[in-house]
Amino acid sequence: MEEQPNMTFVLAVSTLGIILVAILAWTRRYFGAKRRKEIQKTIRLAFQEGHSPSPDAIRAIAFGEDESRNDLRWGIVLISVAIGLIVFGGVIQYMPEIEGSESMGWLFVGIAAFPGCLGIARLVLHSMESRRRK
Repeated sequence: MEEQPNMTFVLAVSTLGIILVAILAWTRRYFGAKRRKEIQKTIRLAFQEGHSPSPDAIRAIAFGEDESRNDLRWGIVLISVAIGLIVFGGVIQYMPEIEGSESMGWLFVGIAAFPGCLGIARLVLHSMESRRRK
């Protein structure tokens, strides 16, 4: 009979992963909003002093970061997360003190497919965008 994985451990790791993603998403939104607020404050101050921003500055503020560069960054981050999950799964797989560690190891390798595929897709989008611009 096959041993069942220790469900407390699985739930703890899953919960920590979800909390980590939530913290990262909140942090990105918080600091993005803070940055936009500072930009608006700077523009308002410039207009009050009688200066008008150049068209290039307005374009940079309106469109934000280069999406192709953003795709490259996110692609690298997502592939790194996938590699980390694969390594974590490999380490768990060879821990005899955890019941069902072999099946849990393969579970993490399977979970790693999601960020890995998303990372590859982002890198492909970056490649396509950079070729289009040339």
